[in-house]
Amino acid sequence: MLRKLLFTLGIILSANLLVFSQSGALKGKVLDKTTREPLPFVNIVVEVGGTNVGGSASDFDGNFMIKPIPPGKYDVKATYVGYKPTMYTGVAIAADQIQFLDIEMQTTAVEMKTFEVTAYKVPLISKDQTTSGASVTSEEIAKMPNRSANSIASTVGGVFSADGERGRVRGAREDATVMYIDGVRVRGASNLPASAIEQVDVVLGGVPAQYGDATGGIINVTTKGPSRTFGAGIELETSELLDPFGYNRLGLNINGPLFSKKDENGKKTTSLIGFFLAGDFNYNKDGSPIGIDMYTAKDDYLKYIEDNPLRPAAEGAGTYPNVLYTEQKDLQKIKTTQNSSNYDVSLSGKIDIKTTETINLTLGGSYYKLNSNDYNYNSSMFNFDKNAHSVRDTWRVFGRFTQRFPSGQDSKSFIKNVYYSLQADYTQDGGYTEDADHQKDLFRYGYLGKFSTYKTPTYEIGSDTVNGHFYEQAWILNSWDFDTLVTWDPFNFNPLVANYTTSYYNLYAGQPEGHYQNTDQIQLGGGLLNGQNPDNVYGLWAAPGTPQAGFNEYY
Repeated sequence: MLRKLLFTLGIILSANLLVFSQSGALKGKVLDKTTREPLPFVNIVVEVGGTNVGGSASDFDGNFMIKPIPPGKYDVKATYVGYKPTMYTGVAIAADQIQFLDIEMQTTAVEMKTFEVTAYKVPLISKDQTTSGASVTSEEIAKMPNRSANSIASTVGGVFSADGERGRVRGAREDATVMYIDGVRVRGASNLPASAIEQVDVVLGGVPAQYGDATGGIINVTTKGPSRTFGAGIELETSELLDPFGYNRLGLNINGPLFSKKDENGKKTTSLIGFFLAGDFNYNKDGSPIGIDMYTAKDDYLKYIEDNPLRPAAEGAGTYPNVLYTEQKDLQKIKTTQNSSNYDVSLSGKIDIKTTETINLTLGGSYYKLNSNDYNYNSSMFNFDKNAHSVRDTWRVFGRFTQRFPSGQDSKSFIKNVYYSLQADYTQDGGYTEDADHQKDLFRYGYLGKFSTYKTPTYEIGSDTVNGHFYEQAWILNSWDFDTLVTWDPFNFNPLVANYTTSYYNLYAGQPEGHYQNTDQIQLGGGLLNGQNPDNVYGLWAAPGTPQAGFNEYY
């Protein structure tokens, strides 16, 4: 009865929950190396970094299966009385696939404490390969120049690469491709520390039905887990002495046990609680390198057109922007983009808790923050100081509970090694774009200064009837708000844009008639009102001081 109950529970939970676990399995047979006879009751253990991930024992026919196993590369150890301990290294486990491994053991008359080590050879044809795609392991990732999850995925055939990053998959729309990190569906940024990525599995065709709406492809990213021994690493990269772009990166990772089980001699054997932490910190002086010649206004010329944005028109009415008269001698060639620096921080962590031999609890999460000045080519010549400022924050956490029900060594049941996995996760993604000077002060955006308008009533000669009396040749009111003068008091919220109006008033100081009797005259003459911006230079380049962004916040 209990067996039937476990079987039913296993089917239900597997169908509904395994989609989140993104695990694989190891299946095979244990054989005598000489006689090729199957060996029953052999203990098989799967380890990574000395940490036990799973295990099983072979049945009467020498068959075994170990699941669930997170994607990655593992050492498989087999021990049996009367045989040399055997270990296969580098056994690759892919997400949602069964990896097959036949273990060959050699007899010995002496009890051996050392393992016979055999390097695992990837089979030419995978028996459980029902999908098209590829898996990229941590060893291959370490040799790549760009090691973000998306750039790694772009090395697989069928994934379009756009400047080293992932583009469209099999020509499908971007939202048709789904990415998972440790079984958590990605919403928001997918950035991870390079040292935290254990394996990237890309599924292009034959996508399993469990993924539902993923019509383009699936990208499964597995992060590294704890190790039985303490370890740490650091990576430093910089281009400061090699080029003017100022690329800098610091990578850190640390892992090890927090609590270990001890044997009767007090020696630590099995890690019960282990951790893995990794972080990447990047700073780019030039956040948008461009491979073409770039020009920008010289400092003294830029200062001149900022302080004196207008000149009087030759006809004696109106003005022209001084920036329209820019010559080649006023520009300089530059190699890097200006005011486009950025930095980002990505963190990843995982804690594995082995409560019993058959129960595992995994807690993990990641965090990503990007702080950047957004480069705009149209503003690079005269208005790079007003590049928009953007901030993005993405964080996610998850918890996974896994319990296995291993079969006994003498079990002949058709259903074996039942397990279930429960997972919960939470993701928050948000950010904002703003003007670097105004930030979240909404009342500063577009405010140039105070305009004071003076008005007077106006009359005309005409006739009218008042209280039954007819009047002819009388002065009749035809307007009560005729503008006679508009005064200007600039403010310092947007000083460069306000200078257009200040310059206009200075050019026609003491001459209000026809120039600034009303706001229409100010605009026609070249001045600007609140909320207005100067026109682009020949429709190509933003004029000095032109805001490049309002305030936009999203979650």
